[in-house]
Order: sequence, then structure tokens, then C-alpha cells
Amino acid sequence: MASIISNNDKDKHGNEIRHLTRSELGEIFDRYDTNHDGVLQVSEMNLLVTDVYKKYFKKTDLTESDNAAILRTVNELINIRDTDKNGVIDWNEFYSYYEGKNIIESTHGRKLIFDFFN
Repeated sequence: MASIISNNDKDKHGNEIRHLTRSELGEIFDRYDTNHDGVLQVSEMNLLVTDVYKKYFKKTDLTESDNAAILRTVNELINIRDTDKNGVIDWNEFYSYYEGKNIIESTHGRKLIFDFFN
């Protein structure tokens, strides 16, 4: 279980903010590596960012504007994290980028994953 930063650290939506553990990062990576090839492809990153976006902004239906924001975010994240420029995110790139980053935890304890949209 990841350590809580503080009982009073909340995002603007009232969700708790805490650090990710290596184990939690591994679970997230595995969940979105849908073809289990050990890398996150653009389509898998799109799924991850879409889930984060929907949960963080509490949306079920996405607008064209939402989808454009998601696509921009996916492209930016791949440009930042794909350090060997092979077009995919491997575990080391994923872990090194997110190590020590925050996740948002809802009042019900469900992970909302990352602080992409702060």
C-alpha cells in the first residue's frame, strides 16, 4: 500500500493525493498492456489516458473536445516518456517517469491513477 502524503492533501475535486508504489505502477502497466507484449503502444496509452480523464473529470460520455484533449495528452506523454524513440513505452520508461509521482484516490478508495490533468 502506498503511503499517504497527508490526510489533508486533496485535489480540487476533494480526492486524496498520494504517491505511487512500484507495485501499484506495475499493476497499472500490466492492466493497460492489453496484448501483454511488455510495452504500452499508442492505442494502450489512449485507453489509459481515457480512463484517467473520465474518472478524474467524472465523465461517462466524452465530447469531441475531450477526445482531442486525450489525443494531445497521449502524444505528449509518448514524446516525453519514449526515451529510446521506438514508438512505445516499455516498463523502464513508464516506471522512471512515474516513480514518486502522485495518484488521485477517490473517497471510495478507487485509484484514479495519475495527476496528468492537474
